[in-house]
Amino acid sequence: MTRRLPLLPLALLLAALAACHSGETPERGEIHRWMIDSYNDDSVAQAVITQHTLFPYDFVDDAPVLNELGQQHLQVLARHFRDYPGPLNVRQGDTPQALYLQRVAAVRTALAQAGVRAERVAISDGFAGGDGVTSERVLTILEAEKAAGASGGGQSGYGSAGASMQPGPISQGNQP
Repeated sequence: MTRRLPLLPLALLLAALAACHSGETPERGEIHRWMIDSYNDDSVAQAVITQHTLFPYDFVDDAPVLNELGQQHLQVLARHFRDYPGPLNVRQGDTPQALYLQRVAAVRTALAQAGVRAERVAISDGFAGGDGVTSERVLTILEAEKAAGASGGGQSGYGSAGASMQPGPISQGNQP
């Protein structure tokens, strides 16, 4: 009879596990959702940090105010910039110059309010980070700009790629 006694706790444990496995409890389901959300949040945060860019769609239309998505992106970036210095691109796109400068000022203010020292972040109208652009694509872009210039067309918007990354006032790169 002593040989069967250790089997009894094991049998009870297996029965309990089978009962738990047959249906997900609300607590367990919430834990799974939290794990998935946490993983997704970490992935999104890493993507935001990698591209280190705020786009026109991160702002309220025709306003220097970040929308909800832009606020989330800037919160992620601010947490990162408190510990690590780096560049922040605020893309101008088709935004008029005066509004663009207001947006940059709003971003600087928000970063300061989040505890990020100004000298830790160099703001420019640069390209998003990440894997970058292939050299073949750069040559295609340069050829298109050259052709547009020869035919009297304007800049294609790629002229700001060489914008200075110094902290302080927004650098204008090759803007007219």
